[in-house]
Amino acid sequence: MMFDIYYDKLSVKDKEEFKKVVNKLLLQNYVLRDVYVEKDKIMRSNYDYRFIERNKSMIENYLDYSGWQLSLDNKYGVAYVTNVFEYNKVTFNKISTIFLLVLRLIYDEEREKLSLKSEVVITVHDLINRMLSVGVFKRKPSAKDIETVLRKLSKFRVIDKGAGIWSSAETKLIIYPTILFILTDAKINELLGLITSEGEEYDDETY
Repeated sequence: MMFDIYYDKLSVKDKEEFKKVVNKLLLQNYVLRDVYVEKDKIMRSNYDYRFIERNKSMIENYLDYSGWQLSLDNKYGVAYVTNVFEYNKVTFNKISTIFLLVLRLIYDEEREKLSLKSEVVITVHDLINRMLSVGVFKRKPSAKDIETVLRKLSKFRVIDKGAGIWSSAETKLIIYPTILFILTDAKINELLGLITSEGEEYDDETY
């Protein structure tokens, strides 16, 4: 079905929802099935994801006009877009890339213990300790660096946080399954080889 025919059949409310979810996909790339709601202190089903799920063909058709492809992974509950021309990528600096890598390593270890959940919960203390233990940092990053990096990862729905400030050791971090899509297994092996090679220099990473 062509986009305009499908779109015209939507209610006024769903037309507004369509605008919202398409902008979210293009802005933050990932939309999750389940998200953490700080005021309730629990994970809740995300209406935006359900809307994408119900209207996948229409959204695919619309995005295709401008060179975007929509993917929906129901196993992990992640909807995301990729550009067919490989435009609109985001570059992470070295410290952001290291945070991302260590978060992925933690996620891989912890998800083996999960049952029905796709997200992993740790603390900032856990994250920094792991970074120090694998030798990627000789000393703890500054509070400013920690906050800057974690806020950026949150923007792209890689992580979320519980109560507290980003740099506090006790603050809980929710690692979402989006991390599996932003950092592939092949990329992990490449980055591990670079950061564990003494004196090795590597460029900022683009995702």
